[in-house]
This record gives sequence, structure tokens and C-alpha cells, in this order.
Amino acid sequence: MKQKIILKLASVEVLQNENGTVQFATDNPANAMLELTGKIFELEAQLINAKTKLLFAENMDSDGR
Repeated sequence: MKQKIILKLASVEVLQNENGTVQFATDNPANAMLELTGKIFELEAQLINAKTKLLFAENMDSDGR
């Protein structure tokens, strides 16, 4: 079965099989959990930033500027 890496951090690889199943590969579960948690916070911050920019752009358009 083929796999592709969808995320690779220092202590964890997130793999996806052909059927869509996601697997986590690590030799240090504690570090992997910390890294994944950090990645989640990073992605959430990027999402908030993108939403803020979108709302700002929409408000500028509705003001006619």
C-alpha cells in the first residue's frame, strides 16, 4: 500500500495511505505530542490572521473605498 507524507516534523511524520487513513509515526511520543500541539497553534494563528484580513477587506469594500 502506498503512503504519502502529509506533515513531517522533527519527531513525527504524519502519513496518509491510499485509502485516506492517517497514521502517525514517531519514536518519541511525548515530543511528537508537543510538536503537533505547537503546529495546531501555529495553524490556528494563521487561520485567525487570514479571517481578519478577509473581514478587513470586506469592510473596506462595503465602505466604498
